[in-house]
Amino acid sequence: MTTTVDDKQTSKEFFNEWMGAKGPKGWVGRYISNTGRWYTDMLIREGHIKPEDKIIDVGCGSATTIVNLLKSVSLDEPIQAVEPSEEQLKLAKKNIGEAGFSDKIVLKQGFASPLDFKDNTFDLVYASFIIKHFADDSVADFFEEAHRVLKPGGRFLCWEFATVTSKIFKKLASNPKKAMQNFRSFEQIGKFLVAAGFKDIEEFKVQNRGFWDPVVDAGARATK
Repeated sequence: MTTTVDDKQTSKEFFNEWMGAKGPKGWVGRYISNTGRWYTDMLIREGHIKPEDKIIDVGCGSATTIVNLLKSVSLDEPIQAVEPSEEQLKLAKKNIGEAGFSDKIVLKQGFASPLDFKDNTFDLVYASFIIKHFADDSVADFFEEAHRVLKPGGRFLCWEFATVTSKIFKKLASNPKKAMQNFRSFEQIGKFLVAAGFKDIEEFKVQNRGFWDPVVDAGARATK
């Protein structure tokens, strides 16, 4: 599966459309974007986060995962966060400001690759629900960039939709209007991680969202 369209730009446009919409469409988009807070405890546990860690969130969305992380762990340095969508960044700045964390999070507009950071910079790189929007070559590029910016022994963490269990969601996913929907199993994700040079690749269970769930998620962690 190679990119036949600009998948990253298409995804950016998709989120700008939904986050910036008025009425029910915008409400749904912003609600979904803010659900990142559901995964913070899992991130802390699976990422083995320590106060001294230098961390980057790639595709941070509305930054609710980061905000909740900082409510739980006092980090020595600001978290770096990258997000391509202007509308998502507006929501992220709002959430960060309301939480009082403007000096603890550095937001940058950009894509998952290339990452505008030096080699061997971070202890933890993580990404939540972004790689389904990428074709295979874009996933490969991102994982290579994640490996590059990690320090030796640094950790990589990602989680993503693997299988749709709802007939309604299957229909929606099979014919997306904008952003691509490339669902991948842990085994498929693992092959990209191996190719990027990662080791100690393991699967972890992605926590249930606490209600009927139309998808099964895949979680993967690895080290440089």
